[in-house]
Amino acid sequence: MNPASNSAPLVSILVPTWNRVAKLRQLLDVLLPAVHARLELDLVISDNSSTDGTDAFLASLPAHPRIRLIRQPINYGPNLHLAWLYGQARGKYLWMIGDDDMVEPDLPGIVIEKLQADPALGLLHLPHRAYPPNAPAFQSNCPPAILRVQRARELFGQYIVWMTFISGNVMRTDLVHAALPLVTFATAYWPMDLLVRATANHPAAVLNQCKITAGTEITWANDEFAISNFDYPTAILQCPVLSRREKSACLHNRYDLAPEFLDRLVLHNPRLMLEIFLVAPSLCSVSFFLRLIRKGARRLSGARPPKPQVPAEK
Repeated sequence: MNPASNSAPLVSILVPTWNRVAKLRQLLDVLLPAVHARLELDLVISDNSSTDGTDAFLASLPAHPRIRLIRQPINYGPNLHLAWLYGQARGKYLWMIGDDDMVEPDLPGIVIEKLQADPALGLLHLPHRAYPPNAPAFQSNCPPAILRVQRARELFGQYIVWMTFISGNVMRTDLVHAALPLVTFATAYWPMDLLVRATANHPAAVLNQCKITAGTEITWANDEFAISNFDYPTAILQCPVLSRREKSACLHNRYDLAPEFLDRLVLHNPRLMLEIFLVAPSLCSVSFFLRLIRKGARRLSGARPPKPQVPAEK
């Protein structure tokens, strides 16, 4: 056994997986050599009761003292699975990577070097491409030099959208564990809420290199479902750690808080629209506000929209 295997690593890499054995193979082609080569890393792979041969693939991997392979007896759903896996980290830092995300081979070494050079960091954010490299418009904000702040909350206004990508955040394990367990998963963006509560008042940095490509699938939620149910603004508005000014900055920087989105919001969730207006009024045009007033007036008066007329049978 490796003599250093019983000591805590610097970074615990956590990989939740479910029914993506082909994508998982590609990711592990990068991660396994990195863990074998660097004593600063350990790896935990948790299979959420896959049915596509993932268990057989993981069982075929050679045993290693710094690699743990876990097969869940039942599928616990995405939220409980991820929250449980956060709790398995043993390193000073944890880095959860989605099973369909692609990491460039030199990134684990770069992460180690940055954390060793700045041991006070509570958060290291890693810029990423939201889609394959041939779509540069979807690349996250990548500063020309490493951006370092005394408190992570100073980054939220500019980077919180990109921080919803769990594979792009390396966080101090003790801060995350102190924020667990999560009693409720109010929105699909609960990992962002966990990040904010865990790291807001601790030093943070943004790497100046983009070396992760996000998968086209979502590991723990369906993004279309999340957007249609307005989970992002709900998560921001409900976060007890953020000030009103910080919430406003986060809402202004959200890519789907566009006129079309706010139009739907007025129609389907006027209460949330009102909360957004109170925190970030400049997001809302006069027409949005007038529609909100009209809808509220109809509700106060008890008026209901007319029911569609059913044509009489001939």
